[in-house]
Amino acid sequence: MASRALRIGLLPGDGIGREVIPAARLLLETLSSRSHLSFTFTTLPAGYTHFQETGDALPRSTIQTLKSECDAALFGAVSSPTKKVAGYNSPIVALRKELDLYANVRPVKSVSPSSSSSTTSNKPPEIDLVIKKKPTMHPTGPKSPKQSNASRKKQVSESPKWPATLLFRAPKSEPLSLHQPPPPPPPIKNPQK
Repeated sequence: MASRALRIGLLPGDGIGREVIPAARLLLETLSSRSHLSFTFTTLPAGYTHFQETGDALPRSTIQTLKSECDAALFGAVSSPTKKVAGYNSPIVALRKELDLYANVRPVKSVSPSSSSSTTSNKPPEIDLVIKKKPTMHPTGPKSPKQSNASRKKQVSESPKWPATLLFRAPKSEPLSLHQPPPPPPPIKNPQK
């Protein structure tokens, strides 16, 4: 049974993003040629270079395309000006706000190569892993006056559900310990003489 192609929005952005996104696309195309997965790609503008050319770091059309036509997005990188530039706002921060992204969840799963190119003696171990980074809260910080209390509460209450949900989707894997490192110790105060 053929499944529909996953639609991927590619946002190379600036700098190294213009190198990593084509490499990621090539990887997905290779994966598609060796598995049952298939992808279509749409390259979308974003970044400081785009801002310098057009005055908009994240066009509304990019956001609308991601929301209405894409199943996923790959975001490369963006350059940031070294000093305040009138009208410039970080496109990655704006994208997080627009798409209500409050957790960084990265599932990783092995895909078996075609049987003709692999033997059991050189078959790598299967990987079935989910990496979840701390909730982003609001990109400008948890105490930002720009974020409503309702939004902050939603992000805090929704985020703990992610690891359990994703881990239980992987029946062969044993859940790994999920923890956050302890906070750093308080600074040492200089004794006053």
